[in-house]
Amino acid sequence: MFIGGDIGRGNEQMMLGAEHRQLPYMVNLPQIRNVSRKTSWLAKPGSEAEWKSTEQGWESLGTTLRLDGWTRDRRVIVSRTKLREEKAEAGSTVEKRLSLPGMIDERCGRD
Repeated sequence: MFIGGDIGRGNEQMMLGAEHRQLPYMVNLPQIRNVSRKTSWLAKPGSEAEWKSTEQGWESLGTTLRLDGWTRDRRVIVSRTKLREEKAEAGSTVEKRLSLPGMIDERCGRD
């Protein structure tokens, strides 16, 4: 048995119940300020985060995280992708990496 999907959304009681029963689970954490603040260090230069290329232009990495309200650290997988921005000029596009709060775009040196 496996618990997955959007149920729980990182709810401590749901995760504790699954852990107590030794059931594997996976939940999607909402991209709210608390989660973004706790994961923003992953995108900063010198963070030693090792992003791995996955499918369709996504990059992912595994780490541990303890959110407010959680009683312990838990394993999380953070994923990011490039965004495409359409320019007004004749069909040209610019690719830009999805950024987390506090992330510095190394190509132009700004947030």
